[in-house]
Amino acid sequence: MREYPDQEQRQTAYTHWYRESRSQLWPFEDYKFIDDGGIYTGMRAVHNPGKEGYRYDVIHPVTGNPCRQPMMGYRFPEGTMRRLVDEGRILFGDNESKLVELKVYAKDYRSKLSSLFELDGRIGTNEIKAIFPESKRPFDFPKPVELIEELLSFTTSGNDIVLDSFAGSGTTGQAVMTLNQADGQHRRFVLTEMKPSIARGVTSERIRRVVEGYGTGKGEVPGLGGGFRYATLGKPLFAANGHINPDVRFAELARFVWFVETGTPLAGKAPASPLLGVHAGRAVYLLYNGILKDKSAGGGNVLTSPLLDELPPHEGPRVIYGTRCLIKPERLRHLGITFKQLPYDLKVTR
Repeated sequence: MREYPDQEQRQTAYTHWYRESRSQLWPFEDYKFIDDGGIYTGMRAVHNPGKEGYRYDVIHPVTGNPCRQPMMGYRFPEGTMRRLVDEGRILFGDNESKLVELKVYAKDYRSKLSSLFELDGRIGTNEIKAIFPESKRPFDFPKPVELIEELLSFTTSGNDIVLDSFAGSGTTGQAVMTLNQADGQHRRFVLTEMKPSIARGVTSERIRRVVEGYGTGKGEVPGLGGGFRYATLGKPLFAANGHINPDVRFAELARFVWFVETGTPLAGKAPASPLLGVHAGRAVYLLYNGILKDKSAGGGNVLTSPLLDELPPHEGPRVIYGTRCLIKPERLRHLGITFKQLPYDLKVTR
């Protein structure tokens, strides 16, 4: 565009290049034109397919006469057609005898998702055998990476999160990482597998090997990079009425509170202290039965001035979770403390 600011010279130069390169341009072999918006072609997408469409006159900009209408009428209402004409998206012939076409830019091209895929049924099995050469049959009937990658390329982009509730061999995770490497996007995935032996021995192990690389010699496959977290499902934290399950221990609730507050997992063992840690300069505290050696029903769960003095100190903002707070809001603000009530403020937000 910068080399040929003049439209006529630009089209001449592009036409010369197009004629020399057309055999290599599929599926863009019909994109013969160029303007300030980019390379484009004309398509009869304004024509209604298969049944009677809209009927109205589209006036030719030079002759002033109505253009010949498609056999089944126009696909768009008259208002839409007027807007397309005003935007320069309608292509006219030399006179009104030629059917109008829609200007379609190459930059807006989207390939169509086929309703039928033809793949060798052995591909998925061969892929997983290459990843687990030590096992004769690591997983029965795994899906091919190519299939999932193709589907995801049409349905995801950017920072999308892909959930596979029946992860099996982990094909979806590998497909997401492969696709990210190909198009530079940053998709993430969540894989769920109910069988512990499969989850640990196949699903997560496959992802680890794909991340780090696998194979030796001529069969060596470089790693895709990245990483993942392996997590297991714990007991329900909340009862049906929304209250905290009485069987939940401090360490279990502490991990959930930390994740809700910071969006990150609590590293290592949960501390034997109300202070769970400091994240981005903000200290997070949890007051829950037993942590302050008070075994009574509500002991140590209510934030009071004497209890506040017992908490581990922190120079900076503090967030404290507890069942109640008996300190006035004015003093909390003065001390830089945000109080959050259990269980009501334990909500996962994006």
